[in-house]
Amino acid sequence: MRPGGRFGIVTFAAERMATPGDEEIVLTGDTAGGMAFSLDDLAAIFAPLDVVELRAVRSGVEGAFGPDFLNAGLFAVH
Repeated sequence: MRPGGRFGIVTFAAERMATPGDEEIVLTGDTAGGMAFSLDDLAAIFAPLDVVELRAVRSGVEGAFGPDFLNAGLFAVH
């Protein structure tokens, strides 16, 4: 990414759904439908970038897709 660029990501929210542990995934090869990440996970994974916004997706916003089992992050390059 170029300086001043931004990167956005939406993931399943580990805080709000049951997910298998790393060892179980490695041993079985089953991610139980997908990988989930907590807000802390996202902050750590994208630590080289600046956090612009990191939060749970809000449900109930009229006209918007926002299921409460998702987390969203927006990051910027220094």
